[in-house]
Amino acid sequence: MLDTNMSNKSHVKELFGDNIVTADDSRGQKPLPDPYLKIIEKWGIDPSQILAVEDSPEGIKSATDAKLDTLWIRDPFWKNDFEHLQKASSYQVDCFSQIQETF
Repeated sequence: MLDTNMSNKSHVKELFGDNIVTADDSRGQKPLPDPYLKIIEKWGIDPSQILAVEDSPEGIKSATDAKLDTLWIRDPFWKNDFEHLQKASSYQVDCFSQIQETF
Protein backbone atom coordinates (compact mmCIF):
# COMPACT_ATOMS: atom_id res chain seq x y z
CA MET A 1 0.00 0.00 0.00
CA LEU A 2 1.18 3.48 -0.72
CA ASP A 3 0.04 6.47 1.26
CA THR A 4 -2.05 8.79 -0.90
CA ASN A 5 -0.54 11.75 0.93
CA MET A 6 2.76 11.19 -0.86
CA SER A 7 4.11 14.41 -2.27
CA ASN A 8 4.40 13.11 -5.83
CA LYS A 9 1.70 10.49 -6.39
CA SER A 10 1.74 10.87 -10.16
CA HIS A 11 5.43 9.95 -10.25
CA VAL A 12 4.77 6.81 -8.23
CA LYS A 13 1.96 5.82 -10.61
CA GLU A 14 4.31 6.44 -13.56
CA LEU A 15 6.92 4.13 -12.04
CA PHE A 16 4.63 1.31 -11.01
CA GLY A 17 1.59 1.71 -13.29
CA ASP A 18 -1.27 -0.58 -12.35
CA ASN A 19 0.92 -2.57 -9.97
CA ILE A 20 0.00 -0.46 -6.97
CA VAL A 21 -3.21 0.31 -5.16
CA THR A 22 -3.67 3.53 -3.23
CA ALA A 23 -6.47 4.63 -0.94
CA ASP A 24 -7.89 6.49 -3.95
CA ASP A 25 -8.52 3.11 -5.61
CA SER A 26 -10.81 1.69 -2.92
CA ARG A 27 -14.07 2.80 -1.32
CA GLY A 28 -12.80 2.82 2.24
CA GLN A 29 -9.45 3.66 3.76
CA LYS A 30 -7.51 2.04 6.57
CA PRO A 31 -8.44 0.84 9.16
CA LEU A 32 -11.12 -0.69 6.90
CA PRO A 33 -9.92 -3.75 4.96
CA ASP A 34 -11.00 -2.20 1.62
CA PRO A 35 -7.52 -1.33 0.28
CA TYR A 36 -6.29 -4.88 0.80
CA LEU A 37 -9.52 -6.39 -0.55
CA LYS A 38 -9.04 -4.26 -3.67
CA ILE A 39 -5.55 -5.71 -4.14
CA ILE A 40 -6.90 -9.25 -3.77
CA GLU A 41 -9.66 -8.53 -6.29
CA LYS A 42 -7.49 -6.61 -8.77
CA TRP A 43 -4.66 -9.12 -8.90
CA GLY A 44 -6.64 -12.30 -8.22
CA ILE A 45 -4.23 -13.31 -5.49
CA ASP A 46 -5.03 -15.93 -2.86
CA PRO A 47 -5.02 -14.02 0.47
CA SER A 48 -2.96 -16.81 2.03
CA GLN A 49 -0.12 -15.79 -0.32
CA ILE A 50 -0.01 -12.18 0.88
CA LEU A 51 2.07 -10.71 3.68
CA ALA A 52 1.02 -7.19 4.63
CA VAL A 53 3.87 -5.07 5.98
CA GLU A 54 2.52 -2.39 8.30
CA ASP A 55 3.74 0.00 10.97
CA SER A 56 0.53 1.41 12.45
CA PRO A 57 -2.53 0.15 14.34
CA GLU A 58 -4.77 1.19 11.43
CA GLY A 59 -2.68 -0.75 8.94
CA ILE A 60 -2.57 -3.87 11.11
CA LYS A 61 -6.36 -3.73 11.58
CA SER A 62 -6.92 -3.23 7.86
CA ALA A 63 -4.73 -6.21 6.94
CA THR A 64 -6.01 -8.56 9.65
CA ASP A 65 -9.64 -7.71 8.84
CA ALA A 66 -8.82 -8.68 5.23
CA LYS A 67 -7.60 -12.03 6.68
CA LEU A 68 -3.97 -11.44 5.74
CA ASP A 69 -0.82 -12.41 7.58
CA THR A 70 0.84 -9.26 8.86
CA LEU A 71 4.36 -8.18 9.59
CA TRP A 72 4.44 -5.29 12.04
CA ILE A 73 7.43 -2.98 11.94
CA ARG A 74 7.55 -1.84 15.53
CA ASP A 75 7.49 1.91 15.96
CA PRO A 76 8.09 3.48 19.39
CA PHE A 77 5.40 6.02 18.51
CA TRP A 78 2.81 3.29 19.14
CA LYS A 79 4.27 2.16 22.49
CA ASN A 80 0.85 2.32 24.16
CA ASP A 81 -0.48 -0.17 21.58
CA PHE A 82 2.49 -2.57 21.63
CA GLU A 83 0.70 -5.41 23.44
CA HIS A 84 -2.31 -5.26 21.13
CA LEU A 85 -0.18 -4.98 17.97
CA GLN A 86 2.07 -7.82 19.12
CA LYS A 87 -0.97 -10.10 19.45
CA ALA A 88 -2.66 -8.91 16.25
CA SER A 89 0.34 -9.26 13.92
CA SER A 90 1.72 -12.53 12.59
CA TYR A 91 5.35 -11.37 12.70
CA GLN A 92 7.25 -8.44 14.20
CA VAL A 93 10.52 -6.70 13.39
CA ASP A 94 12.17 -3.55 14.68
CA CYS A 95 13.23 -2.14 11.30
CA PHE A 96 12.98 -2.76 7.56
CA SER A 97 16.42 -4.36 7.40
CA GLN A 98 15.21 -7.17 9.67
CA ILE A 99 12.54 -8.26 7.18
CA GLN A 100 15.06 -10.09 5.03
CA GLU A 101 16.54 -11.73 8.12
CA THR A 102 13.08 -12.88 9.22
CA PHE A 103 12.20 -14.44 5.89
